Amino acid sequence: MVINWTNPAIKDLKSFLNYTKIENPSNYIETLVKQIDMLTAQPKSGKIYLYTNNCIVRQIIIDQHKVLYYVNNETIHILSVIHFKQNIKEKIKYIKQYLQKF
Repeated sequence: MVINWTNPAIKDLKSFLNYTKIENPSNYIETLVKQIDMLTAQPKSGKIYLYTNNCIVRQIIIDQHKVLYYVNNETIHILSVIHFKQNIKEKIKYIKQYLQKF
């Protein structure tokens, strides 16, 4: 299994780094990414969050974030990393558009 970080998911992490008030946010992000990397061992371990365009979007919760991802063949697509205080509606719109290509 390979993990593919979509541009919006990368932007989510960068945005978190810019706006967070937690101490040592780089360590937080590093830990978050390591936990996401563990999906390669059990890619379907996340709870089903959304079914759209014949695709199953799964979710794992890591500390203060929801990680939404999609598994396609041997690739795990990280679609969004959403802080619990963020509005998820805009992210869902993007996810639906992204999954139209599968």
